[in-house]
Amino acid sequence: MLGARRGGLGTWLAAGLCLGASAAFRPTALALLPLSLLWCAGLLYANRARLAAAAGLLLLGTWLPMLPFQIRNRLVDPASGWGLATASGGVNLYLGNNPEADGLNRPASFARGGPGHQYEDFQAEARRVLGRELSAREADRYWAGRARDWFVLRPREAWRLVRRKAGYFWNRREPPDNFFLTLFQNFSRLGPLPLPGWGLVAPLGLAGMLWSLASWRRTFPAHAYVLAYLALNAAFMVLSRYRFPAAAALIPFAAFAFTRLEALLRGRSWLKAAALGLLLAASFQLSRLRLIGEEDMAVTHYSMGVIYANQGWPDRAAEEYRLSIRADPNFEASYLNLGLLQAGRGQAREAAWALEAAARLEGDGAKAERMRNAARQVRAGISD
Repeated sequence: MLGARRGGLGTWLAAGLCLGASAAFRPTALALLPLSLLWCAGLLYANRARLAAAAGLLLLGTWLPMLPFQIRNRLVDPASGWGLATASGGVNLYLGNNPEADGLNRPASFARGGPGHQYEDFQAEARRVLGRELSAREADRYWAGRARDWFVLRPREAWRLVRRKAGYFWNRREPPDNFFLTLFQNFSRLGPLPLPGWGLVAPLGLAGMLWSLASWRRTFPAHAYVLAYLALNAAFMVLSRYRFPAAAALIPFAAFAFTRLEALLRGRSWLKAAALGLLLAASFQLSRLRLIGEEDMAVTHYSMGVIYANQGWPDRAAEEYRLSIRADPNFEASYLNLGLLQAGRGQAREAAWALEAAARLEGDGAKAERMRNAARQVRAGISD
């Protein structure tokens, strides 16, 4: 903090550029902008002119890395406006705050799973309800309004879900997502290593955060960083990739809790050691509440199948789709992908079987008929 106070104004521009570059890849990083401005105000409140200049440079630095993307979006869709990032904030807000939501990644009943189709379905539903054509930005505002309406009309249920999402944030299990542990174990050099997981880092970090509150003036940036991501997840939904950045501050807090307990025991400060021990026990108990279920292996194997197929490894892809079907015989996407994959490889019998199974599970009659037609064409090839 002293370095930021004594350093030149370029320090704040550099900080903004780092934040903006992060936001260009992951818009959730923008949650740190209000806290950065608050930190700036706390450091430079005695010099208003310098404070105004520093805040302006921080905002400019945050905006510049996103400008090329904004220009591109404006050229592709002039109606999209000049939003800081993507035009999907309202959709994501509704996904985490509506009568059907579970606070994790449950899709709306009218939308297909997966971001490739999900936003199209949300725009189509908004268009159907309002009875007119909508730009992506207008549709997004509509869904943000629907989420706000839910808090107004059913505040008790809405805030109960927010509290539940706060519990998900600290839970040791990985919330469902399109990034999952198997992916990192198979494709990352770090994946197979026995590194500490969230179930260890989060409760230790939480205990360290609470124990260090007495010196919050020194640790404010780290406290604020974790709280920003906690608030972000509670406001939208809890996904592994949404809460993962908080580990950058939780790890030092976890180390603090561990070393502090060791120092208290070595110094025979039994009362303080017992208090910290109880705090650690409570934190671990919170992280182990049965809030999040086991990993959905049907989704995991399906996602691995997609990755292998895209990498040009059809044998591995087919095996993953079969494992997905074995884990959940009603997982339509795996049948469909297996059918299409095997049809392209000349494996007609399995392709026809998978396409027919996908058709039986498909709720859209027109799509189901197309799948059945494809299965018939494949079987006709067998007869020929």
